[in-house]
Amino acid sequence: MGKRKTTKNDIRKEEIILAEEQTILSKQRTVLSYMRTGTALIGVGLAFFGFAFISSSSPLLSVPSTVIGWMIVVLGFVELIESQRRLRRYKKRMKEIKKKGGV
Repeated sequence: MGKRKTTKNDIRKEEIILAEEQTILSKQRTVLSYMRTGTALIGVGLAFFGFAFISSSSPLLSVPSTVIGWMIVVLGFVELIESQRRLRRYKKRMKEIKKKGGV
């Protein structure tokens, strides 16, 4: 049983698969950075809540801080949910690429 000879076409297919994998992995890194940003937004929103709690003696400051805090927290959760959706899509695509490559 002899080895199968590797052709230029086989090498080209492997290069294409590797390029697709690299692209998907870079997109996953970007999505993970979006997730970190969403988490940071939630933290900043909670800090606004803390400021509203501290300045509760002055309603002129506490109401805008609470509203801004809620908006930032909601934005952070939206970012996390959207990032999770994209990450699942990229992981699914990576499985398809690995299947295509025979790995």
